[in-house]
Amino acid sequence: MLTCKEIQRILDNYYGSENFHFNRFTKQFNIVYTDGIKTMAEMCKSWWLIDAICSHQKKCMENPDLQNIQFWTFTKKEKTSSLLECEFDSGKSFLTQKIKYTDFPLPNIKIWLESGCISMEGVPKKVMIMMLPSER
Repeated sequence: MLTCKEIQRILDNYYGSENFHFNRFTKQFNIVYTDGIKTMAEMCKSWWLIDAICSHQKKCMENPDLQNIQFWTFTKKEKTSSLLECEFDSGKSFLTQKIKYTDFPLPNIKIWLESGCISMEGVPKKVMIMMLPSER
């Protein structure tokens, strides 16, 4: 089992991404995620965090300020409870979700969701790309 510092050190080493990934839930919202997000989900057993962010996309896409970039922060508030927050600018919160129980190992993590275009099967496709800030 890796310590928080070891996990954070591994995640901090992601710059850009060679691959884009999706699952059934992210594909439904035209969201792909980077190698760093995939590694975070695997190491922290936190696929649910990707799903939680995706579950708010219908509401987020109704706000023009969130259609191009979203700043998500997951923060542990107590030993097992936490808060997931979406901002559209520094200090300008759009929504928050209280999570009553989590075993997420890190005290917090930032995830960005940004519009972009990738090639899928040779065809350009507009998507939202979920990434660690260092991968931008």
